[in-house]
Amino acid sequence: MPRRDLGMKVTVVHDGCAAPDLEFDGLAVPGAMVQAAFMAALADGYADVASSMDLLAR
Repeated sequence: MPRRDLGMKVTVVHDGCAAPDLEFDGLAVPGAMVQAAFMAALADGYADVASSMDLLAR
């Protein structure tokens, strides 16, 4: 498990948050893609990204 934030384990519950539709440089980005991009970035060495059901099963 990654440990980055002041030495503490960080967990993000991906189905407990959302993202809005955005636009960048004329490109419409659906909220689901914004969410997926943020979760992928967080999971890449910063946080444990889990669903609420996976977290409850731990």
